Amino acid sequence: EMGHLSPDVRARAAHLVAGVASTGFMGLKVLLRSGIITKLAAMLCDPIADVRDAVISALRNCGIRGGDPVWTQMVKADVMTTLLAALFQQPLIRGALPAPPAINSAWQAHHDPVEEATQLLDLLWSIAESSQDAVKRFNSSGLALLH
Repeated sequence: EMGHLSPDVRARAAHLVAGVASTGFMGLKVLLRSGIITKLAAMLCDPIADVRDAVISALRNCGIRGGDPVWTQMVKADVMTTLLAALFQQPLIRGALPAPPAINSAWQAHHDPVEEATQLLDLLWSIAESSQDAVKRFNSSGLALLH
């Protein structure tokens, strides 16, 4: 359902993952074996704000419940590429970039841009706490906030 045409279905699928991940490690293990991190990573750049919110929540819950191995798996699954792309679509972040990338015309503005930027940065911070590679990747992106 993560690739469904309906944004409501995509958001519901991500919320389901967030719920399963938060309930226990056994459910999370099944999700991880199914490649859920890669599927969620692709959805971080969904043009619909509600889908992005659900995906951020799902990734955060997976990492919190699974700990360092899951945060590391996120880096290996290249979550950083889509996380940075999502961050750089954020109006608050774009203003801090020396040369921001082109704006995705399909990108739906979030009803609370501060909240979305905060959630994206929180996810970034959580990944970076477990992975020096994530810190290096972020710092090489042109917005060096992490050391």
